[in-house]
Amino acid sequence: MKAAQAEAAQRVGEQRRAALISWTSKLVAVGLLLVAALLFLLLRAQRRHAAELRLQALRDPLTGIDNRCAFLQHAGALLNDRPDQRRPKHMLMLIDFDHFKPINDSAGHQVGDRVLGIVADYLSNSMGKQAHVARIGGEEFAVLCPYRGAEAGMRLAEALRAGVAALPLPAGAPMANIMVSIGVALFDGRHCHDLSSWMRAADTALYSAKAHGRDRVVASTLVS
Repeated sequence: MKAAQAEAAQRVGEQRRAALISWTSKLVAVGLLLVAALLFLLLRAQRRHAAELRLQALRDPLTGIDNRCAFLQHAGALLNDRPDQRRPKHMLMLIDFDHFKPINDSAGHQVGDRVLGIVADYLSNSMGKQAHVARIGGEEFAVLCPYRGAEAGMRLAEALRAGVAALPLPAGAPMANIMVSIGVALFDGRHCHDLSSWMRAADTALYSAKAHGRDRVVASTLVS
């Protein structure tokens, strides 16, 4: 009788131990799943944060459009691709404000920043996906137009100049309208054969526009 009771007690103890082991295994499995899920969420958050940091590094904090670094990346990628000789050449515009300093001096930098934002929004909305717009300096913007060609490029530049001039100014601005000068250069593979020479040609044309009265578009081919 005692032996049977002892054997029964032993079986009960073994069943309890088995049940405990089973529950422990299940808890460990659940714990491992929770740890794996947390690690996955943490990794995803880190990747999202890293992507946001990369995006911020390529964005102009004032206007929200691409900055000089992003522009150089886009231009470099465009020129590294084998050009389609059957299509018009790539065009670059450098756009700089005329008489911008009086805005900051008389109305304050807050109004000046709003003017920059207004122009940045206009350029971005006007060009859409057909061109790349970036702020590359204080009051200087670049518009990178793949396969635009000379005639269409000059028409576009003139349309942008006139469009900027028609923009409404914020309250407190000390002038009737915004004026910009624009230098235009085609990537012809000869005078403009790399990014440096291309930007230099557009900058020279921009300087010529400034020197000849401002509020105008000048192509690098017209600059002797």
